[in-house]
Amino acid sequence: MAGITGVGQKATDILGAWACSSCHDEIDRRTRCCDLDEVKQAHADGVFRTIANLVNEGKVNGR
Repeated sequence: MAGITGVGQKATDILGAWACSSCHDEIDRRTRCCDLDEVKQAHADGVFRTIANLVNEGKVNGR
């Protein structure tokens, strides 16, 4: 995530996505089975879904 993460930089926890180990490897580009743009879109979708789940569980305030 340009400008948000990089070498020695970690994004804030709210920008994380729940993912299996295979998806995590693809997002971190340890594997390269998918096109980068596809991976970026899937990760963004995952972040939104994770935030929605956290709001539904009452762990994050959705207001």
